[in-house]
Amino acid sequence: MVRFPDDFKIVCLHLPHRTDRLQNIERLKLQLGCVEVVEGFTPDTCPISPFIPGHHPIRHAVAQSKVKALSVALHSDKEYILFLEDDCLLIDEGCKRIQYTMDVTPDFDMIYAGWYQQPKDETIISSTHCLLMRREVAEAFIEGADNRDLICRALEFESETATGGSSDIMWSMMASDNNYKVVLIDPPVAWQRGGPSDNYKGANRPYIQVYTG
Repeated sequence: MVRFPDDFKIVCLHLPHRTDRLQNIERLKLQLGCVEVVEGFTPDTCPISPFIPGHHPIRHAVAQSKVKALSVALHSDKEYILFLEDDCLLIDEGCKRIQYTMDVTPDFDMIYAGWYQQPKDETIISSTHCLLMRREVAEAFIEGADNRDLICRALEFESETATGGSSDIMWSMMASDNNYKVVLIDPPVAWQRGGPSDNYKGANRPYIQVYTG
C-alpha cells in the first residue's frame, strides 16, 4: 500500500466522546502510516469564545479544535500537513492520487481530497475532512481563527446562503484573501462517514480541478 513520504506530517482531529470512530482512525493509520491523533474541544472544554454575535459555541469549538491540531502539526519540521477528521474514509489509492496531484500542480497551496456537487445546481461543496496544505497555510488559519473581521464575514456568508460550518467558510475566505492556489482532486478520494458534516459552498473559489482517475 502506498504511503506518504517523510516530508508529511499527518494529524487526525478526534473528539474523545466519539468512541465509535476509533476503528476508523485505526484504518487511517494502516493506510497512511504515522498519524498523530489530536483531541478536539467541546463547547465545555474550549478556550473562551470571542463573543461575536452569532458565533455559536459549537462553531467556536470546531474552529479552535482545528487550530489545536494544526498547531501540533507545526511543531514538526515537515513542509506538508495532511489534516484529517476522524470520520474520514480514504480510498485505498488515496495516497497515490494525492501525490500525483502534487506532482502535476507543484505550486499548490491547498489540496482538497474530498468534495461533491449538489445535484440541484451543481454547486461545488468541499470539506476539510481530508485537506493537504503547506505550512504557511496552517499558520494563516491559526492566525485567522480569532480574527473578528474574518469570523463576521464567514457568519454573514453562512446566514445568506443557509450554509453550515462557519469555520470551513473561513478556509474559503482565507484562501481568497491570500490568493492561494486551491486544488480539488477529481474524482474525490476521501469521504465522510454517513455523509458530509463540515462543508461549505465553494462559490467563487479559484479551484483547479485535477482528474486522477
